[in-house]
Amino acid sequence: MNAIVLARIDGRLIHGQVMTAWIGKVNANKIMVIDDAIAQDSLMKNFYRNSVPRNIMIAIFTYEEALNRLKKGFSGNDRVCILARDPEIYYRLIMDGIELKEIDFGTTLKKEGRKQYSKTLLLSDEEVGMLKELCAKGINVYVQVLAQDAPVSILKYLE
Repeated sequence: MNAIVLARIDGRLIHGQVMTAWIGKVNANKIMVIDDAIAQDSLMKNFYRNSVPRNIMIAIFTYEEALNRLKKGFSGNDRVCILARDPEIYYRLIMDGIELKEIDFGTTLKKEGRKQYSKTLLLSDEEVGMLKELCAKGINVYVQVLAQDAPVSILKYLE
């Protein structure tokens, strides 16, 4: 999946930091948002579509739609940034056969059952297990909130 230039977990999905720093840093020309609720809400889809500059293509998918799209692949000029709110999305993609070499953690949002591991990192015990399993498979899972920050292995937060 050479076309995927960033797979990021960010509870806010598209916001100023993603649009001004991350998209430029990885030189993405497409954004793939994976979120079942937003994909089924035309008002929210329009909100997110209007949050992206015209020169960046954006598509908002349910999990199943995203899985099918990723299996199809991309053209040679595509540079895709995948955004999802929760680590479970990436865990499921990888378990369903999608190859990802690394996953970047931005921020996760407060949810029932999540514990705080850092200022921006909140995870449930189930999510911690998923992340440890992904790391054991050789996937580089790291925390890098801002594009200029140095990436730090997720395992440093989970010890």
